[in-house]
Amino acid sequence: MLRLARNPHFRELLQRIGQSVHARVEHTKRKDRRNATKTGKQLDVLYGEIGLLLYHHLEPLKQRFIAGDAKAIVEVLHFLAIDLLASGTGYQKQWYYRKLKQLDLTEEQVNCVREIALARCASNEYRREDSELRRLMVRLADAKFMEQVQAIPARSGSRVFVHKDRMLDVILAHRKDLGDQLKTKQGSET
Repeated sequence: MLRLARNPHFRELLQRIGQSVHARVEHTKRKDRRNATKTGKQLDVLYGEIGLLLYHHLEPLKQRFIAGDAKAIVEVLHFLAIDLLASGTGYQKQWYYRKLKQLDLTEEQVNCVREIALARCASNEYRREDSELRRLMVRLADAKFMEQVQAIPARSGSRVFVHKDRMLDVILAHRKDLGDQLKTKQGSET
């Protein structure tokens, strides 16, 4: 992703998306449906272009990633950390999360995945790849991560609350050791 971020075409696309999103918001505020629809269609095209650009960037990394190449894993983690609403990125992220479960990750890479998971738990948006991320976290979670998830502020019934609850439920259903550690810690605090 670092190489991709330096790519002038990618930067231009991101800039055009920012301008189009701003224009669509302005048209919507003014109740200008025709221009808001036109801008929405432009955004769809731009998101499609980003999807293609990501595909051309990520596809060559796949074999190195599967082989466990540290640099390829870092590039993929950068992709996973970016929240793009481009066509097909959710499917790609699902695939990479599934494959990450099979790789031996360094502590730095594990921490990066934990940060991604915390950001997804704190998000108000639904993403299809979140279910695979939860499954990955069954393997990578530790007591500190569980405490961090619990500490994310959320109103009852909000989407953030649901994300947190699902993450904790999935991990605790498969990791009894973490459940015991949390109970012991909570018991000692009271």
